[in-house]
Amino acid sequence: MSFTKPYESKNIIYNANIVRELYRISALMRHDDGRKLDHKTLEALRVRAVQRVMDGESPEVVIKALGMSRARIYEWLAAYREGGFEALKAKHISGRPKKLSGEQIRELYTWITTFTPDQLKFNFALWTRGRVRDSPCGPEVVCVN
Repeated sequence: MSFTKPYESKNIIYNANIVRELYRISALMRHDDGRKLDHKTLEALRVRAVQRVMDGESPEVVIKALGMSRARIYEWLAAYREGGFEALKAKHISGRPKKLSGEQIRELYTWITTFTPDQLKFNFALWTRGRVRDSPCGPEVVCVN
C-alpha cells in the first residue's frame, strides 16, 4: 500500500488517490446522449426502440442498451401513441433566422475584401465585428452581431 502526500490547491486538500479514483469513475460514465448523432440515425433509433418495446421488451432495458436517459424512451412511446411511427420521424430544424439577406452579405463581403478601413476614411486599420457593423454598407448592416 502506497502513501500519497495530499497537496493543497485554493484552500482545498486533495489526496492523489481520491483524484485518480474520481477520474477513473468519470471515464466509466457514459456521455453519449444522442446529440452527436444525425437526425436520420436518431429517427431510426427511435423507431427501432419503440418497435422493440412493442414486441414486449422492457423500456428500461431498451433505453439502457442505447445509453440514453430513461425518460427519453417514455417520450418516444408517448409520441408513438399520439401519432404512430410518423410522430417519431425527424423534424426539420430551421435554426436561427438570418439577420442579413444574401445580397447584404455579398455587399458586405465586397466591402471587407476590397477596401481597408482607412481607404473608407475610418480612423482604424483593421476590420472588427463592431467596425463592420458601423461600415457604410447601409443601415441594414447595423444588426450584425
